[in-house]
Amino acid sequence: MVTAGTFMDVSNMPVHNPICERLQTLNTATVSGKRAPHKPLLILVALGEWQRGHRVIRFADIEKRLIRLLKAWAPPIKSAPNATKPWWHLKSDGLWHIHDLERLALSQNIRSYRQSTASFSNDVLAWLDTDTSAIHTIAGLILQQHFLPTTYQSVLDQCGLDIPAPFELESPNQIKDSANAQQRYRAASFRHDVLKAYDYRCAVSGFQITLGGSAIACEAAHIQAHAFNGPDTVDNGLALEPTLHTLFDRGIWSLSDDHRILISQEFSGSDIGLERIRSLSGQRIREPLAGQPKLNVDYIRWHREAERGGIFRAPALPW
Repeated sequence: MVTAGTFMDVSNMPVHNPICERLQTLNTATVSGKRAPHKPLLILVALGEWQRGHRVIRFADIEKRLIRLLKAWAPPIKSAPNATKPWWHLKSDGLWHIHDLERLALSQNIRSYRQSTASFSNDVLAWLDTDTSAIHTIAGLILQQHFLPTTYQSVLDQCGLDIPAPFELESPNQIKDSANAQQRYRAASFRHDVLKAYDYRCAVSGFQITLGGSAIACEAAHIQAHAFNGPDTVDNGLALEPTLHTLFDRGIWSLSDDHRILISQEFSGSDIGLERIRSLSGQRIREPLAGQPKLNVDYIRWHREAERGGIFRAPALPW
């Protein structure tokens, strides 16, 4: 586990690095209309294995872990997650080398996969071996393109990667270039505008804490995730307590078109946690202050509906 406040600097990524270009154009499958994180999760798991000195990876050694990760991070499906798919298909992106490819191609059964070994492609391994920033750059690109910021550290921890999550800045001096500075400015502007629109109160609970005249307890959440083309606008934002923000980004709850809270049936927890979250079912959230933009229903539907690409873990509890 990496402590909070550390920073994985992805601002110095080589602009024309062919490996970065392949990562940025990773051909990901879709599940229920949503991009599926099967390949990204395999890449992160493989980075964790490399970090522990395992250049060659046995499918049998990571199969159960990859299945657990797919259950946690991939869109829910009726059938069991299939860890063989990313293992086989990642080779087409020029990042992955299956050592026994011909044999596996002839007999694609689970027994053959469990005897299979693979590794990153030679150029990826060479970069990892010669540049200490490579592992941070690769992981940073994967996280930014396929996961939400509130989940970065959890994804890294569950994939077995001992590196800090990106964009945890300790000071403005860590902004290294104009592109990253612009990104940080947009994030700060979005946060300010959304919190102001909700009077610095959580849109669900009304929770508000100030210290020295400054509100400190709420965060600005994107409804349609920024990683999936959601804009930095007030009509795509909610002011939320950190816990509710994380649960929203994990699909534990969403909104109906008339702004009532929908709670997923697909989660468990302590009695106190379950009681608190489930008691929100059917509750209408607070609206922005008068004169502020109202929530855009298209962004709400993106978050809620699988066919639009959203992340809500349907079905919802009845209310």
